[in-house]
Amino acid sequence: MKRSYPLLRLAVGTAAIVAGQAANADTGGTVSFTGTISSNSCKFRIGGAQQTAATVTLAKAGLTNLTASGATTGLTPVTLGLSGCTTAGAANPATAYFLLSSASVTGSGYIANTASGGATGVALQLTDSSGTTAYSLGTSDASVGPLLALGTAGTAADTVFGIRYIATQATPVAGAVTGTLTANFSYN
Repeated sequence: MKRSYPLLRLAVGTAAIVAGQAANADTGGTVSFTGTISSNSCKFRIGGAQQTAATVTLAKAGLTNLTASGATTGLTPVTLGLSGCTTAGAANPATAYFLLSSASVTGSGYIANTASGGATGVALQLTDSSGTTAYSLGTSDASVGPLLALGTAGTAADTVFGIRYIATQATPVAGAVTGTLTANFSYN
């Protein structure tokens, strides 16, 4: 089962919409669908609270920490998880992972700053909780981060990501930073 929830509105963001295009075909064809109905039903949570959208206030940072392209600062932890899950038993424990996408991802895989009149030369970077591993979001859905294992008897689990500012040019300009990210998860 795959569920999609708006994950974060960083600072004062607006919801991003990811739209697909269907290709035109000259001839007809047959499309078959297969799927599974799972008895497992999980709820998404952000920061330990069951919710499908939240605003995370990022750490304040100064330009003095962003003096070169690729420089980072202001790591802020973001806890994501599942709760209220019914487990599938020891033979088939529930496991979840997050597929992260955004309508406004830069070519370098960062979350673009969409603040009107905001900072320039700055984006947001998704990392592991310590900031050691940076995750590139790419231009399409990508599975990033640690697996979220509920185990054989668990009904809830959390994982912590980090989000930080990253300079995308040598001399960024100060201002507001806003970004939006959507998380999807899949579980059995």
